[in-house]
Amino acid sequence: GGDTFDSVHGCSDVLFHDGQWWMFYFGGSAEKMEIRPSNKALQGLRMLPGLVKSADGVVFDRALFTGNPLLNVGLQNEWDELFIAWPRVLPPSSRHRCQDPSDEDKTWLMTYSSIEKQTLPFSSIGVALPADGHKWFKAGKALTRGAPGSWDEGGVGRRHVLLIDNEYFMFYEGVNNKGIHGIGLAISPDGIHWERDPLCQGPIFSARVGEEVWDNGTVAAPHVLQMDDGSFRMYYVGTNDTKTESAMGMAISKGKNFRTWTRIQNW
Repeated sequence: GGDTFDSVHGCSDVLFHDGQWWMFYFGGSAEKMEIRPSNKALQGLRMLPGLVKSADGVVFDRALFTGNPLLNVGLQNEWDELFIAWPRVLPPSSRHRCQDPSDEDKTWLMTYSSIEKQTLPFSSIGVALPADGHKWFKAGKALTRGAPGSWDEGGVGRRHVLLIDNEYFMFYEGVNNKGIHGIGLAISPDGIHWERDPLCQGPIFSARVGEEVWDNGTVAAPHVLQMDDGSFRMYYVGTNDTKTESAMGMAISKGKNFRTWTRIQNW
């Protein structure tokens, strides 16, 4: 409650680092605002990211921090002036074990999304880097909507970034002009400058449109893990085409090839 930035709701991403559980989350305030002047003002739309920690993963101590968000919205007419939401944080300890652990160029990396206020609003992805342990600064826009006619021309949003063989790979959710979501891939040498994967002309994982299945409308919110044998698992949220059913699914890569995926039906 109260006037804090996270008084209305929150959603989190938890990782283990430096002997503690770190919860990076985002919350909405009680302030009412609209995406466009013609839209209804909504409470909780002004979302910002925060951080709390825990020694046991059960009790998270908010008193360790001032209660301020890690980042704030952009100035008026900047692309992220509405909110900063769905932060995903990649710590230095996430380097794959085959990489040189003495490589100090790879630091903490945060990606987030916001909606750009246009005639037809769309979501884009930003990047932030740490100024110190608990303060961050924006490093620019990482990825925005695709070209007209593309599978992600309606915007890009929730995502998961991995550091593989010294390159950053972003598994991201995109949507076309008909509201159909898929999961695509973008690549970066430094975590700041991104481009869509040149080896893929479309999504690497798609909704099963036209089939009588639970995820024939949307696949979204990817979370990707690398297994001990070098293969990958992707957990995702799917919905059907009538938006009456939503569930979590899993797919596995074709060996170490994270551009080709097969759904696991029963596990």
